[in-house]
Amino acid sequence: MSSQRGNPDAMNRLAFTIAFTENAIENIQNSEFSISDADIAEEISAFTWAQVLSQAATAMLAGRFSSAGSAAAATGGALITLPYPR
Repeated sequence: MSSQRGNPDAMNRLAFTIAFTENAIENIQNSEFSISDADIAEEISAFTWAQVLSQAATAMLAGRFSSAGSAAAATGGALITLPYPR
């Protein structure tokens, strides 16, 4: 590099390489944040879906134990399973 000190082209190439590398690092970091956000959103969605199913099952059981004409009786005592939307 010492032989290239006076060469402005070499300095321009070095500055370009540094700027390009900094830009690539920033793009990678932004991609990692987006992937992390998507992973968190998927986990929250699965958790919320599980909560809805749990609350529905609790409500059905509460209704079954409170009266004979409950949701379980309306379904003929069949177990209802809802698919997780993906």
